[in-house]
This record gives sequence, C-alpha cells and structure tokens, in this order.
Amino acid sequence: MEGHERTRARRFRIQKSLYEITFFLEFVLAIMVIGLVLMEIYSMIVLFKDHIMDPNITISYSYFLERALDIVIGVEFLKMLCRHNMDSVIEVLMFAMARHLIVQNTTMVEGLICIIAVSILFVVRKYLFVAKIDKAPNLSSATPLSTEELPPDGQKNEHKTPA
Repeated sequence: MEGHERTRARRFRIQKSLYEITFFLEFVLAIMVIGLVLMEIYSMIVLFKDHIMDPNITISYSYFLERALDIVIGVEFLKMLCRHNMDSVIEVLMFAMARHLIVQNTTMVEGLICIIAVSILFVVRKYLFVAKIDKAPNLSSATPLSTEELPPDGQKNEHKTPA
C-alpha cells in the first residue's frame, strides 16, 4: 500500500507542476498577442496617416476592415486567455466567423454555412449556455485533481483555480 501512496503523491506533484507550466505558457502567449495587436494598431495608424497626408495613396476599404477585425479578434482572444470561461470562447468564435463572412470572398454555399454556424453559436450562447455553471468555483474542468484526490500525507490540496 505504501508504494501506491508514493506513486499517488508523485502523480499529484507532476500534475500540479504541469498545471502551473500551462498557466505560464498562457501568460507568454498573452504577452505575444498583446504585442501583435499593438503592432497591428500601429501599422493601421501609419497607413491611415499616410492616406490622409497623400490622398493619391489608395487604401482598399476591405483591407482596412480586415485589419480592424484582426485587431478585434486578437483582443477577444486575449480576453479568452484571461477569463477562462465558455462565454469568451463563443465570442472569439463568433468574431472569427463574422470576419470570415465579411472580409473573405466566399461562394454562396460557404457564406450560408458561415451564417448558419454564427446562428448556431448565438443559439448556444442564448439558450444552451448556463453561465452560472461556468462561473461556479471549483467546477472548472481545468483543475488537474478532484478534491477527493489528496496527497497521502493528509495535507489539503493547495491547488487553486483562477477566477
């Protein structure tokens, strides 16, 4: 029985370490996304300023709209990394599909499929998504251990999920 308890304690430490590493990686990714969004905003400002200074430079409206929607998707993706809830995931998917529908030159069938997908996301968000479950403490599927899996020495699980 003693060997099983040591294995269990080792598994707990490994799971806890991996869980902490994933949060560090999410933080690094969030910093990268912030940098990319800021660079995109800067390039849009420069492009817009150049257009104002020299009206002979033509800027396609669709190009400008594409860049703006890329920024919006980047910001929503950043929110998704920070909030860790299903509502933000659905928002990112809706913005990404709306961008595809607005900016890309698609066939009628692809457009219809995209409209149906956005409609399904709206229905899921409105009728099937229960926000109380997603925001309830200790119900996150991201926690590596349940409260029943405590280390064998009887210590409490010090693992906390982000709000």
